[in-house]
Amino acid sequence: IAILNHDDNKLRSVRGPSKFKRMFYSRIKKVEGIYFKNGDVIYNTKNKTRKLFTLPLMNLKGDYNMENVLAAVLISLTQGVRLKTMEEVLKEFKPLAHRMESVREIEGIEFLDDSKATNIDATKRALESINKPIVLIAGGRSKSADFGAITDEIQSKVKKMILIGEAAPLIEKAFRNIVETERAVTLEDATSLAYKTAKKNEVVLLSPMCSSFDMFRDYEHRAEVFRETVRKIEK
Repeated sequence: IAILNHDDNKLRSVRGPSKFKRMFYSRIKKVEGIYFKNGDVIYNTKNKTRKLFTLPLMNLKGDYNMENVLAAVLISLTQGVRLKTMEEVLKEFKPLAHRMESVREIEGIEFLDDSKATNIDATKRALESINKPIVLIAGGRSKSADFGAITDEIQSKVKKMILIGEAAPLIEKAFRNIVETERAVTLEDATSLAYKTAKKNEVVLLSPMCSSFDMFRDYEHRAEVFRETVRKIEK
């Protein structure tokens, strides 16, 4: 059995050997498989459509996490897990540390720790999931990625970029013509600059798109510095 995201054009066309069974999930449309509709998880086959359960309140942010939920539920269905068990697990599930974690809200400005986003796709998903203007803190050691791949999301979601680390010049070159950019020497400086830039009902997002090894031990160390700096900001 292959559990595939129907919202991805490439995955939708995946084929396999004769015994290969495809099962789809979708966050945005009705499919043969499992999908969301008005907060409900719906299971749809050729013979019938049925509501499995209403999605419980969770500590997960981001559309990509809704896709993860659907994939997990579909896998669980193939293994005979009870619906009640799925609901309980989803309600109690705690997300990975430093992946779109809310640190604090100050004067209506939300600070999000996404230090685990060490590649462009992770930051792209983070930006897609936020519906407020964003001051983005990014940079570190580049993984030789094409920053241009996230141009649309930067242009539509980000009001300013605060850049740190070795990749700061590369990121600045990629985006300086579409969004305001500013460099900072340290993450502490970047966080303070972001706070001064952001306004009420906006978000300060640490989502670096890069590894942390130019300035920190690892992404967890980077997150600790960010979180501690945010805690020290006075209202």
